[in-house]
Amino acid sequence: MKRAGSYLLGFVIFVFVLQAMYENGNEYLEKKNDDKQPMTATVYGKTVVQDLFDGTNYYALLKPMIINQSVFKQSSEEHASITKDVFDDLAIHDSIDGYNVNGKFSTKVDLDDESFSFYLVFCLVAIYPIGYILFWLDKIDAVSRFFERVLNSKSLHLPFIILIWGAVAFTLLYGVFNFGTMVENSYGTYTAENKIEARAVITDKYKIINPKGSNSYYLTLYYQNQSKDVFYLTKRVTSHTFYQYNHSIGISYTEENPYEVSMQKVEPLDVFQILTTDSMIIYYLMFIIIGLLIYTLFLLRRKKKTGSYYKSN
Repeated sequence: MKRAGSYLLGFVIFVFVLQAMYENGNEYLEKKNDDKQPMTATVYGKTVVQDLFDGTNYYALLKPMIINQSVFKQSSEEHASITKDVFDDLAIHDSIDGYNVNGKFSTKVDLDDESFSFYLVFCLVAIYPIGYILFWLDKIDAVSRFFERVLNSKSLHLPFIILIWGAVAFTLLYGVFNFGTMVENSYGTYTAENKIEARAVITDKYKIINPKGSNSYYLTLYYQNQSKDVFYLTKRVTSHTFYQYNHSIGISYTEENPYEVSMQKVEPLDVFQILTTDSMIIYYLMFIIIGLLIYTLFLLRRKKKTGSYYKSN
């Protein structure tokens, strides 16, 4: 009875994941097949959006008088993603190249980021339905014998293992590497030597409400370095920080990278809220998947020895 309940739960999750993959895949393909006409846009300013961790995105502002606004309050026609190199060289009234996609200006960075995010999430999500199908195929005697012949074949064993586990390992190892980089960069930002402390003016605030997850909170900051250079940054913060500060906030940064900003004051509640964000939950799930895959390898080894996934002897 307990095993039947597990099978039913697995089937429900399988159907839900397939439906989500189908709907999101269709939506993405429709956008990708839209006509793209080359065009240029005039730049009226530039700004940066920094995540809670190490994520930093650079934007060109395509409309006047929006430099002090949160990027998230702007329409998609008012800003465009650019690389850091373009950002550093960009001046007001310069032109940037891009594409007209259904009347909206998009840079190559915009289109590449959208494609990368879709395929990465799609591959990660696809691990479960592929594993689920292989699990039930293995229940069929003819297929199970075929798998056994492949696994026992000297010529097919290695390619089969590389094909199945290599694709899974590549996706998950990328996530592990990204997580490690995030932790390293975040630690480096908060512990950097010769940090400069400043008082940033809060010019705007914005909250993104997510009915299916945790909300996101952003402060738009204006500050100057010691050389009186002006910087504009939309910084993601915790809800605790968002509601605690209204006019100005203490920040720290290095002279080498003034857009890598950290808050001068971080309280235990801020740490708890950071650890329970959607991004962190995704990483937790990723490590759970890695644990389940390791357990799967253990079960496969057990079956090879005993003929059963469940018998130890």
